[in-house]
Amino acid sequence: MPGKHQVGTSKLICEDCLAGRASFEGGRATLCDDCDAGRHQGEKGKTECHECLNGTYAPAKSISCTQCSNGK
Repeated sequence: MPGKHQVGTSKLICEDCLAGRASFEGGRATLCDDCDAGRHQGEKGKTECHECLNGTYAPAKSISCTQCSNGK
């Protein structure tokens, strides 16, 4: 299921992807993908990471973007 993953074999339920991660495609067995640098996801169970706005940045697996310092 998109936005979810399964942490082990023979489980009856899937768990939400953690914030900072997303499951982009259905049928994903074990892992959610980390959000790439420059992208973020602040909620659990989501299917996509969002791009940071101009003037902000985020390292991989971020739950939010951070304002750039002046001159950077």
